Amino acid sequence: MQNILHITNGDGAGDLLTASTLPGDVLPWRDTMHQGPFPDIDDIDEVSRVRAKFLAGEALPVDAVQADMLARNNLLRLAADRDEVILWFEHDLLDQLQLVQILDWFSKPERRPGKLTLICIDDYPGIVPFRGLGQLSPPQIAGLVEQRVPVDAVMMDVSVRVWSAFRKEQPTDLFDILGSDMTALPFLAPALRRHLQEFPSSGSGLTRTEQQLLEIAAEGPVGPGHLFRENMAREDRLHMGDWQTFDRIARLMDTGCPLLRTVSGDAFLYPPVDNLLRDDFLAQQLELTPEGLAALSGDLEPGRIRRHEWLGGVELRSGQMLWTWSEREQCLRHLRF
Repeated sequence: MQNILHITNGDGAGDLLTASTLPGDVLPWRDTMHQGPFPDIDDIDEVSRVRAKFLAGEALPVDAVQADMLARNNLLRLAADRDEVILWFEHDLLDQLQLVQILDWFSKPERRPGKLTLICIDDYPGIVPFRGLGQLSPPQIAGLVEQRVPVDAVMMDVSVRVWSAFRKEQPTDLFDILGSDMTALPFLAPALRRHLQEFPSSGSGLTRTEQQLLEIAAEGPVGPGHLFRENMAREDRLHMGDWQTFDRIARLMDTGCPLLRTVSGDAFLYPPVDNLLRDDFLAQQLELTPEGLAALSGDLEPGRIRRHEWLGGVELRSGQMLWTWSEREQCLRHLRF
């Protein structure tokens, strides 16, 4: 029997692969890579320690998250002994970032298995809208295995360049790569453009996600479940899960001048940070503040939106020069709000 390893994004697709008839072990890549810091170092364990601290946040024990990531890394190191490693990913930003990190790892010849193959899709017959592999059944996902293609040198080269640029302190290299030939990984360029839209807007100071959430809230008092669903509907390449969306909502209430608030005036509680019943969580009603309405209309001074966050290797901190994105001009601008 062949010694096969399947690597995929998270537990949704991973559980389906485990439940399918496909032989081999499954390694889920549990990292919301579109958020938080990625230091520009090559030691994957050191990178994982930084990531574990960020991913754990206030809700999870750092030691447990770190132990899971280090165990993942150990399985990755042993992949060179496998007959085949099959990579299972989809078209969105999160999956594409995970894919380039993994292909960068395998770019070293001594790390490669007997065969390295890739399945990467953006649709599936009969499933509309297609969001990801997690929508499939075990038989459906198993049927995709015949579509796998060998990972070639061009795919490796693109991934190495993107992975290096993603971790740089300045996003200019990543932007420049968009002007190069990336057809070997056809979903990568649109995913990276979506990444750049998460830099604050050069005009309003809002990221694309923040803009969308405020636009939805402007329709009237809304619950967090509605905000999540409607924000998801505005993404053609969904990459943000429910917990990440609820965290963004909470951050819009803590920006120096809150842009959202609860109708009740109480603090916004959300999982996994807070322990509350599902019905109590969903019953919360949210609305724009006057500052939120001003931000949407472009009348709020962007410098009033306080932020400290990371996108890959780029730190965004209020009071300093910020990298921003101009959607109209399709370019990065370095500004002080």
